[in-house]
Amino acid sequence: MSAATAKPKKKHVGLTVFIVILVLLLLIVAAVGAFGYYKVVMEPQRIVDEAKALIEEGDYLAAYQLLKDAKYPAVFGSEQLTEKQTGIGALQEELVAAHPTLTLQNAKVGDVVTYGHYEQDGNTENGAEALEWIVLAIDEDNGRMLVVTRYCVDCQAYNDSGSSTTWKDSSIRAWLNKKEGKYAFYGNAFSDIEKSFIFNKRVETPRNPQYYTSGGSKVDDHVFLLSAQEVEEYFADDAARMCEPTLYARRQGSYVKREGDYTTTCRWWLRTSGETADKAVYVGNDGSINLKGGAVEGSGGDGRYGSYSGQDKGSVRPAMWIKLDE
Repeated sequence: MSAATAKPKKKHVGLTVFIVILVLLLLIVAAVGAFGYYKVVMEPQRIVDEAKALIEEGDYLAAYQLLKDAKYPAVFGSEQLTEKQTGIGALQEELVAAHPTLTLQNAKVGDVVTYGHYEQDGNTENGAEALEWIVLAIDEDNGRMLVVTRYCVDCQAYNDSGSSTTWKDSSIRAWLNKKEGKYAFYGNAFSDIEKSFIFNKRVETPRNPQYYTSGGSKVDDHVFLLSAQEVEEYFADDAARMCEPTLYARRQGSYVKREGDYTTTCRWWLRTSGETADKAVYVGNDGSINLKGGAVEGSGGDGRYGSYSGQDKGSVRPAMWIKLDE
């Protein structure tokens, strides 16, 4: 066979190889595309469908955990595509809005959790920020947990009238538990569904452990201040009791030293009566408990807190019991 007749065979073989390679590449691209579609859309959709089935069965915790643990494929903007196609994040938000304690179910003592919203960054135009709480105790028998705000969130006089008082009749208690109005903490910090999980606790205020001043009658409160005995019980030491105010609280009057030690922490009220009934116990900048107390009346927030001059307010660190059972 002549060289002239052999050349076309080589061209034919080369064309065949090219076509085979092209077909293989197309198959690979198709396989990758199909796998990508499965990972980006089909698998997340399966998770959403499974979560909806669990919700229908009333197993909200399992549905929340499934959505929370869902892994979004993180390549070429597929996170946005996954959310658009399946709505994993939207379903999770909807579920938590209807059952806000789902995010608290696996919390442990010492954990920081979020519940409710309150102005904190001083910019009212961007809305209230999520409230952070430290878990102090968990009552497993009754299905509830005790929490206190991570930061001091406001600044208030213990009692606006300035007269002798106990926790029951103090203006700070009224402010914390007021259900509606511009200056209502409970009324503004929580949605109606969130309020339904806040336990209306029978609060007893023991006598001042040093001066034996009466703590007054027992009351039922949704939100309260901790007592001197409770901060001793739930905080390991002074360092654990030190607390910073939010920017909003500082603008309301929370005092932070400008020099020396403890330049970021403030003093915060407890519900225990002080040396006399016209004073209330507080935790100092250094985390120590001042059982003598500061004047209950306040208006200035100028750093003379605890001087009995009646010229300053105290920082507020709300506490409450949240029901965990659905």
